[in-house]
Amino acid sequence: MALENSSAEKNKWEGILSFSSLVLIAANLVPLAGALLLGWSVFLIVFLFWVENLVIGIFNIIKLTLAHGKGSNLAVKIFTVPFFAIHYGGFCAGHCVFILAVFGKWTDADPTGFHNFIRDIFIDEKAIYAVLALFLSHGFSLVYNFILKGERMQADINKLMTAPYSRIVLLH
Repeated sequence: MALENSSAEKNKWEGILSFSSLVLIAANLVPLAGALLLGWSVFLIVFLFWVENLVIGIFNIIKLTLAHGKGSNLAVKIFTVPFFAIHYGGFCAGHCVFILAVFGKWTDADPTGFHNFIRDIFIDEKAIYAVLALFLSHGFSLVYNFILKGERMQADINKLMTAPYSRIVLLH
């Protein structure tokens, strides 16, 4: 019995401390270091969480396309992939407007605010490194877990379709 518990405990920690998990933790240390050591603004940190929603959505589209599990026939994918892209994209766009309004980065009184915001976020090198870390982390997970470890063979289209939405709710 003690051996069984030890084995179960070991398997639990292997899942938590998998190489893929460590890559994700490392990617999330970039904005943490930015906040603690480089003085990144609250807005930039919140916005990076929003950008991660986009990254997750992009990789989820790839997962939906590559899935071979429950409900993954071609006819379902032809409907599901564009529907997800439009629906999730709409949620992300609305959420972006909300973030910009709350942080005062985009107002009717300042029509250049959005242009300046785009320049500040996507040209500023500190944001680029954080976004690159997110892409690398989620890309690694896609290749390592979903493709090489075979998660795509059991991936349920319906579960894939809804999974990213809980993150948006949490971010709200």
